[in-house]
Amino acid sequence: MASSNTGDARERSMRIYGKETFSCPLPFFSKTDLPNGDPTLTPRRDIGETCGGKIISGAFIGAFMGVGLGLFMGAMGGDTSAIEVIKGREVPPAPLREQMRSGYKATGAKAKGWAKQFGVLTALFGGVECVVEKYRAKHDVWNPVISGCAVGATLSASGGPGAACLGCAGFAGFSYLIDKVIGD
Repeated sequence: MASSNTGDARERSMRIYGKETFSCPLPFFSKTDLPNGDPTLTPRRDIGETCGGKIISGAFIGAFMGVGLGLFMGAMGGDTSAIEVIKGREVPPAPLREQMRSGYKATGAKAKGWAKQFGVLTALFGGVECVVEKYRAKHDVWNPVISGCAVGATLSASGGPGAACLGCAGFAGFSYLIDKVIGD
């Protein structure tokens, strides 16, 4: 029985790129013949190369950056309340535990808000850039500029046409500058 198992394994092994590999027959994975006649497994696309993958990964990375920035900004925020005076007497400040609790809540709320904003921004930017790149069939500096303009106009459209134009110009300029500084 053991000899038939090793024989089956040898029959299922194949050579891909000059290396001996083991192929496992799966019901949803079929072989296809490529134009050169070499039967290989169906080519797999990396999930990060698809527009959906770019949108999802952009949303998660943006949200993570937003949490970090929100925590930083919340910790640096000087939310000091005014001294309350009732009937000519100063009201004593809240106990330290209450002050800490309210500070943590405010910082958490700020981090949540920044995470949501950055997640939406990066998901929208990545999705629009992917669609623009697929439509133009080019990978150059103008893809982020066009998507920056579209995203900037979309996010500031509630302020009217003037705000949409400024948002378009601001995001497009920022995208161009970042692309030139960082580059590919």
